[in-house]
Amino acid sequence: MGHGHSHTPVGDPAASAWLWQLIERLEPELTAEGSGSAGAILQQAHETLARLVSDENPRTRAQARALLLVGDFVARGAPAEAADLLGGELRRSFPGQAEFDPHEVERFRE
Repeated sequence: MGHGHSHTPVGDPAASAWLWQLIERLEPELTAEGSGSAGAILQQAHETLARLVSDENPRTRAQARALLLVGDFVARGAPAEAADLLGGELRRSFPGQAEFDPHEVERFRE
């Protein structure tokens, strides 16, 4: 018996909203002069990101991997590279970010 194709979203439906919120929190930290908060934010989010790299939704997996890469850039002292990835490819990978429900994000907390 095959799986068939369904229009039902796969993976955690709140994951995209949570990832978008993380990007929104990180972006100003990576562009601000002398702010070291990006590393702390990423460290706090690491457990959730590590869990999302095996999410059923391929987009969620890719976004989580990209955010872990942003964390690697920050840890290596390369905030410009982290900001480029965050503000470019990663931001563009969220086609419907304006549609996120803030209540869904709250439900996704660790």
